[in-house]
Amino acid sequence: MTRFAEPIFVGGLSHSGKTQLRLTLDAIPTLSFTRRTELWTRVYNRYGDLGESDNLTRCLTAMSAIKGVAALEADFEALRSEFSEGSASYPRLIRLFHEQIAARRGKSRWGDQSKFMERYAPVIMDAYPNARMIHMVRDPRSLRAAHSGLTSSRPGALGWNTARWVASMDAARDNSRRFGGRYLVIRYEDLVTDGEDVVGRVCDFLMEEVPASLNELISSIRFDVPSEVGLRPRQAGRSTARRSQSSDRFVSMHAGNLLVEHGYQNVSDQPSPTERARFAVTWPVERASMVAWRVLNRRAQR
Repeated sequence: MTRFAEPIFVGGLSHSGKTQLRLTLDAIPTLSFTRRTELWTRVYNRYGDLGESDNLTRCLTAMSAIKGVAALEADFEALRSEFSEGSASYPRLIRLFHEQIAARRGKSRWGDQSKFMERYAPVIMDAYPNARMIHMVRDPRSLRAAHSGLTSSRPGALGWNTARWVASMDAARDNSRRFGGRYLVIRYEDLVTDGEDVVGRVCDFLMEEVPASLNELISSIRFDVPSEVGLRPRQAGRSTARRSQSSDRFVSMHAGNLLVEHGYQNVSDQPSPTERARFAVTWPVERASMVAWRVLNRRAQR
């Protein structure tokens, strides 16, 4: 008896701890995790009725071209054959793909880690009634120090990524309310400071036994900015060498309530005259970038 009908999904933004958690869970004997297969973003509902042979061929060809899928070396002929014996739905095709990979590894339950998976939670959770999703979140001010793309001085980068963070946090709140005990939000900072407790809670959530090698697994986790954890309250989430008061002020203005909702300090120091001038110049550009991201995101989800 397997637990293939109880898949696990790990979502969240880049550098939010998804990889660290996935590697830990993948070490559990029953669990098989893939990453960056992008099947929901690049395949789901993209090729028409999969009951038509030509559409299925185009879909499988597209799947095989995705880097994260190609690395798994799936047997697409076997996948096509098995798929032809049941309903021609996209969720079923995606499920059969992951089941094949898990079975090859001798695992009884499959999972997938992908960036921004939380956007597809309503579709995924409806398609797989026994699925569970873990949503990793992280202080956006700390994210800027962890990812060069977020620390870039390029005009608009701050607004663009603040909009992405707000959207991810909105999804965390909405999905938690809608799916209750099937949806778990975990903070990156908690995984860093108390990994043993967090992994234990995740195992309980997944109804999996805590691995005997938990301490060893936790000690093997590597984090990108460990020095940011455990700072004094007025410094929480800050990297003084790579952040500015004006950037923090922008985040506080547009995401302050969400910061507090997820247990982050919403600290906005009195800016210096130089920072006030910088904020006055950059705010319109960053605000416009936020709006642009939201417009493009709505179009992408139609």
